[in-house]
Amino acid sequence: MPEIKPDVRVGTHKVRQHSTKLALCACLALSLHAGDGNLQDGEADLAVGRLIIAARIYDKEEMSAASLALSKMGEPAVPALIRAMDDFDDNVRWQAVVALGRIGYPGAKAAVAAIVKGLGDIDPDVRGASAICLGIFKQKSPQILDALRKNLEDEHGMVRADAHWALWELTRAPGAVPALISLLNHKDWMVSHAAARHLGEIGIPAVQPLIRHLSSDSSGGRHLAAESLGQIGHDASPGIPALIASLTEENKLVVEASIRSLGQIGDVAMNPLVKVLKSGTGDARKGAIRALGEFGEGASRAVPELVTLLKSESEMQEHCIRTLGLIGPRAEAAVNDIGGFLNHPDPDFRGAAAQALGLIGQASSVTLPKLRELANSERVDFVRAAAGHAIKVILDSE
Repeated sequence: MPEIKPDVRVGTHKVRQHSTKLALCACLALSLHAGDGNLQDGEADLAVGRLIIAARIYDKEEMSAASLALSKMGEPAVPALIRAMDDFDDNVRWQAVVALGRIGYPGAKAAVAAIVKGLGDIDPDVRGASAICLGIFKQKSPQILDALRKNLEDEHGMVRADAHWALWELTRAPGAVPALISLLNHKDWMVSHAAARHLGEIGIPAVQPLIRHLSSDSSGGRHLAAESLGQIGHDASPGIPALIASLTEENKLVVEASIRSLGQIGDVAMNPLVKVLKSGTGDARKGAIRALGEFGEGASRAVPELVTLLKSESEMQEHCIRTLGLIGPRAEAAVNDIGGFLNHPDPDFRGAAAQALGLIGQASSVTLPKLRELANSERVDFVRAAAGHAIKVILDSE
């Protein structure tokens, strides 16, 4: 179940540069509401007014803070938020729905009818946020379901994605996952990323379709399929072979997403990755080395294999150095081997070695003097800085 956030999307038409005058107009609108005799909680109306002002000028940080405050306030804020859903400004209506979603059900029970009405709003962000809100509420009356199904035909891909996710949450609609998979190819990156996020939220039922999409050479948005598998985490472990196979891709987006996702899936991916270190070749090994860095100290069992590659595979060396550094103190067995690269003619290697020793927090009697030499006389700035930082960390840990 996703938490609705006030800055979860910026609609393609929501590029705003309002003046302070508009913020003052929001205050005036709030004061007019305050005189209508319907307010039940002055504090709630002030809080909603804060959200209105932020939405008028599209201040993302202030919208987030105001929305969070309203979610903590809960039910007392609902009447004023319902009124805000009739505002002339689409940003205000959108943010009101978002805040109601954060309050949740049953706190925002009184707003259900207004949110259903929001599914037909002229603004697509309001329609999409309303769908997400109803999915979070887990209320599935015939009226709600019928209204959501209408949005499956919406002209905006984002609205369709949100409606498919909501119907999945409410009814486990069998068409939701295939429809979201197809939206991974959408030309609008906001739509494709929303579809990927929703597939990650759906979890296990989306795993096999995501694997098929990732493994299809003809599919667009394959990197997003990999990202969704990572979002699912441990339950996406059946996707490990496909993610490892993707490490040899020419498409760098797919490679990077697969590396991150293997780390997110967790410990169950460790042995397959170590196996690639031992028997893989070329790009597969490079990708596996980098993926192991995502585990941090959890990859300590791979240190012997990484040290072996550090000694024998020149094209893997920099990747090994960086991953050993990310493993941290549990890679202490590699300190001397890493230290040898402090003399490397390539400053990228010298810098990587100094940084890794700082992350590990240890140096030998041979490597520490070399770090001091680099910190004092190295001509390349980032190498000198990495060496100085490493010395400080090492000395502080003694």
